[in-house]
Amino acid sequence: MAQRLRTTDWEATALGAPQEWDAALKTLAPIMLASNQPMFIVWGESRCLLYNDAYATILASKHPAALTRDFLDVWHEIRESLAPIVHAAYGGEPVQMDDIELWMERRGYREEAHFSFFYAPLRAESGEIGGFYCACNEITAQILAERRLSESESRHRGVLENMEEGFVLFDSEFNLLEVNQATMRMVQLPREVLIGRNHWELFPGTREGSVGHMYRQVAAERRAQSLEHLYRFTDGRERWFEVRAFPVADGIAAVFQDVTERRQLQEELTASFERVQLALDAGAIVGTWVWSIPEDRFVADERFALCFGLDPATLRTGAPISYAFAAIHPEDAPRVRQELERVLQLGGPYRCQYRVLRNGAYCWVEASGRAEMDDQGHPVRFPGVLLDVEERRRVEAERDQMLETLRLSDRRKDEFLAMLAHELRNPLAPISTAAQVLKLARGEPQRVDEASKVISRQVSHLTKLVDDLLDVSRVTRGLVQLELHAVDMRTVVSAAVEQVKPLVQSRDHELRTRLGAGTCTVRGDFHRLVQIVANLLNNAAKYTPQGGVIEVALAPEGGRAVLTVTDNGVGIAADMILHVFELFTQAERTPDRSQGGLGIGLALVRTLVQLHGGEVRANSPGLHKGSTFRVELPLAPVHPVAPEPAVNPRAGAARIFVVDDNVDAAETLRDLLELMGHSVTLAHDAHGALRQAAQATTPWDAFILDIGLPDMTGYELAQRLREQAAARNSTFVALTGYGQPHDRVISKASGFQHHLVKPADVAVLAEIVAPIAHS
Repeated sequence: MAQRLRTTDWEATALGAPQEWDAALKTLAPIMLASNQPMFIVWGESRCLLYNDAYATILASKHPAALTRDFLDVWHEIRESLAPIVHAAYGGEPVQMDDIELWMERRGYREEAHFSFFYAPLRAESGEIGGFYCACNEITAQILAERRLSESESRHRGVLENMEEGFVLFDSEFNLLEVNQATMRMVQLPREVLIGRNHWELFPGTREGSVGHMYRQVAAERRAQSLEHLYRFTDGRERWFEVRAFPVADGIAAVFQDVTERRQLQEELTASFERVQLALDAGAIVGTWVWSIPEDRFVADERFALCFGLDPATLRTGAPISYAFAAIHPEDAPRVRQELERVLQLGGPYRCQYRVLRNGAYCWVEASGRAEMDDQGHPVRFPGVLLDVEERRRVEAERDQMLETLRLSDRRKDEFLAMLAHELRNPLAPISTAAQVLKLARGEPQRVDEASKVISRQVSHLTKLVDDLLDVSRVTRGLVQLELHAVDMRTVVSAAVEQVKPLVQSRDHELRTRLGAGTCTVRGDFHRLVQIVANLLNNAAKYTPQGGVIEVALAPEGGRAVLTVTDNGVGIAADMILHVFELFTQAERTPDRSQGGLGIGLALVRTLVQLHGGEVRANSPGLHKGSTFRVELPLAPVHPVAPEPAVNPRAGAARIFVVDDNVDAAETLRDLLELMGHSVTLAHDAHGALRQAAQATTPWDAFILDIGLPDMTGYELAQRLREQAAARNSTFVALTGYGQPHDRVISKASGFQHHLVKPADVAVLAEIVAPIAHS
């Protein structure tokens, strides 16, 4: 650049001859040219641009035409970004930025670029600002690399949270630093309980066991290892896990997968193979033969003859091989003949399984032998043995069926996880958007109200997804106890129709009901029967295109209540009819079907119908021809049930103490209860709650306690609070993310009268609190 500046015709520029330049420009120009850092000078009212070799690289294709041109004209595509900075510098204000994002066109296309720079005003000899100089560095590569790293870390976090395998990060002392959702699900403990705990403390007995030995070896030798280990949990559960541990900075990480079902299958397969071996050993050889090929004389022993259902005397003296072939199954004979011809031509061993006719029925045998050749390579003798493989093939078929079942189970699991991820993402998107709206629209009550309703609806949807999964788990594992009463199925249908009406109306379906004359009384659980019918109607609504027709019919038939749900929707393919009631099974989704689902509704229907002593079947003429689901339940004599007295909660305000270490959750629950008219006290840890209770002079009506508190469990806190006068006669409500039956048993044993699962249903909470107001 120094050479280029020396040869420039400065008389033709706004700067004029160099000897006439201002002293500041004369002094700084040589310094700029000698610098290895990108630098440039902008001088005069014309904003004439001078720069060094390093800045020429930044200019790219704009160099050398940029020299002596107006700086803002050179960077015309980013003029709006640069003009305020240039204006400030000409106003005598230094400007420094560590990172400015610019979209430049310097190589024939628009590209993102990032710079750190310092603009310094330059005073002319007159004392006025004559221009400015800039020292800068392009940091585009660094910024993009940091962004990719951040995106990569975000993706990795997403992978960890969505992976089926458990993931745990340990420090050098084997304390847990991080866990993913799968880990919490497997060990049935929340993250706040796990983080910071020591592995040996969480799983007693593992320190000196194979897992402890492997973890210490991985940490010491810095190489990955894996094993399978039986974990015994404090609640009595026993599960096999495949554990893969590998070294990381300042500790180790472990990925583990529940392989209990796989090990059970392996044990079954091992037993199957043992049965095959026993069958071979017990059956051993059931016959022998020798075929003299040149004279076509086939000689076999008596056991061979009896196995083929042939005359022993004929085979003892010898017969053409076609005599034995006559007993082979017609479908197998061509294959057996082809295999024999191959061995006769090429030599080598012969082994073939086929069916033979014995005592009027076909059974499987395996023939093994070898062709003996003469000196010219012609086959002359063919000895062999015969094995009875009927039992072996049965056991092998059983093994193949188990393997196919396992593969199908794995595929269904993968499909379910994909569906679950899809169904969870759907409500998360509007929740995220509504949260941003709440931040930006604080002065707009209507927008805030609409965003709050969106979040409420989507949280309800998420809660229903989780409840549905837990419900199907309880039902399919036989953990549900039905409350059996005489139930009129017409009231069941009416309740179910009312429940699905919003979905039906949103899709413009016509819902017809034919309930017939007379009662259809069954002995069943009213709520579960409504669930059966509602699931069938929901299924019909989801798989019927907009504006379809759905009909539900009920009638007594042969001592059974027969309910049918018929639609004119997408129908069911013939190969799917037998599988529609299996867990996590879904037909192909249609583009207009936006309701989603996890493929558990029909599985739940079948199990609940069976628990009621009934049966359910599906039928469809084919794809796009609609479908019909038929439920049959045994009729029962009608036993009128007296209506339960309505709860008439006492009006008034209750004094309520909320303890939750999640500040946002605690404060929003307080706001909700105060809007109901109650007085609320907050604490975010157990010891703080105990202090406030000890100092209180007025008792509280109710305590709502989070179970997973940082300093002690909610169970222990409840017991210690009951020792205080301010809580001795209070109602205790457990608030937790765990809602399995055994969780409710534990909370009840710890003195809780109520057990709420997060997020708590507002209506249920109001029903609990209202009767104890002013108690």
